[in-house]
Amino acid sequence: MAVRDVQRLAADRESSIPASGGLSLPALLIVVALTTAVMAQGAFYQPTQLLVGAVLGAALLAGIGRRPALPLGEMRAVLLAGGFLAAWAVASAGLAGDARRATGVVCLLAGVAIVMSVAGRGDGGERDMLAAVAMGLGALQALAGWIGVAWHVTPLALVDQGLWRAAGTITYANAAAGLLAPLALVSLGHLVRRPCPRRAGVACLMLVGLGATLSRGGLIAFIVGLVVLTGALGWRRLVAGATAPLLGAALALGALAPSMAATGPAHPLLAVGGLVLGLVLAARVEVRVARPAASLGLVALVSAGGLAALGRAGRLTLSSSDRVGEAAAALSLAADHPIAGVGPGWRSFEWTGADGYRRVAEFVHNEYLQVLAEMGVVGLALLVGLLVAVGTVVWRGRSAASSTELWAGVAGGLVAVVIHAASDFGWHVPAVPLASALLVGIVMQPPKKETAP
Repeated sequence: MAVRDVQRLAADRESSIPASGGLSLPALLIVVALTTAVMAQGAFYQPTQLLVGAVLGAALLAGIGRRPALPLGEMRAVLLAGGFLAAWAVASAGLAGDARRATGVVCLLAGVAIVMSVAGRGDGGERDMLAAVAMGLGALQALAGWIGVAWHVTPLALVDQGLWRAAGTITYANAAAGLLAPLALVSLGHLVRRPCPRRAGVACLMLVGLGATLSRGGLIAFIVGLVVLTGALGWRRLVAGATAPLLGAALALGALAPSMAATGPAHPLLAVGGLVLGLVLAARVEVRVARPAASLGLVALVSAGGLAALGRAGRLTLSSSDRVGEAAAALSLAADHPIAGVGPGWRSFEWTGADGYRRVAEFVHNEYLQVLAEMGVVGLALLVGLLVAVGTVVWRGRSAASSTELWAGVAGGLVAVVIHAASDFGWHVPAVPLASALLVGIVMQPPKKETAP
């Protein structure tokens, strides 16, 4: 072998050595970007978006020339679908009179592609670390929201319809639920993979945080994702692994409930006691499935208790006059501009309320209707194409994931993201789509290893 070949192989080996804490430099940078987004109001506001975008750009540059290469071949369909959607966003905005309005959509799609590709290039160890980082961020988000409700601390919790609802560092309860629902499912899959008290505690904490948001859309998304997780792992394994965290979360939420009323005082000592006991219960109870009917009955009882609590809080109904009005306004705009829409970045959805007064909303609590109104049927079709391409990548990665349980948790979590988007505008909070892209990356087919000549 020539000397220059030896030097080249040595350089490739050196470039592949993981940086700080076992993560390569590009992976470390996407962790920094995602952490910044989650901790700074979900990167909803432009200054944080610019910072997150700069870090993601640095991650992309840091990955150029490294081995293994970015998994662009595996992502070809995703990149094409995302590119077409970005191009149509520019065209739609241009037809509406200002192509610059497409900047947000284009930058978000680029950020999603960067996170997905960098996460997808890692080996099994790095992917497991990235999954742990995502679950850690979810646990911190859940804890922040719980603190907000237990002590009535804004903006970690906000009053909505007479109730304190957990908002965490994202400072918006429904978006917090949109992040916690998928990560809680990943955490449950992680727990089934290798049960231990620490993992059970993390899963329980995320379930508590999700419940404390009092988000109906988050609850529905979690339940649908749980069905997917059950189908992938089998109900016996899931019941055995998930019952203890569910019981612990039910206990902790029961102790937190007295602090949720906006008209009453906070009860932090009761909330702390309930959380501690709930975490202990989650970590110590081992559910045996020798009696499946009893186990399923126990889970059903806890679920019924949670639904009853939502009912007493007035959050069980699916009706919402504002959301109905927003949907009607979006459909009206789509009917007037069916092909290209009114252009991305539209912030004036108007309708007349039942009281006869004119109402205006900046967002539709439904990402699909928002895309239909802003970018027309072409934009909605391209979005569906992108989701199908991502789903195909995840499905193809089921045999390449570091474990079946991790893949099942990610699959259930991504289904929850898609479902939740029909009840909120969480994709406008960049932390949610960026975290989703990370989940896709850690289960996709890894890039093919290059063989030395």
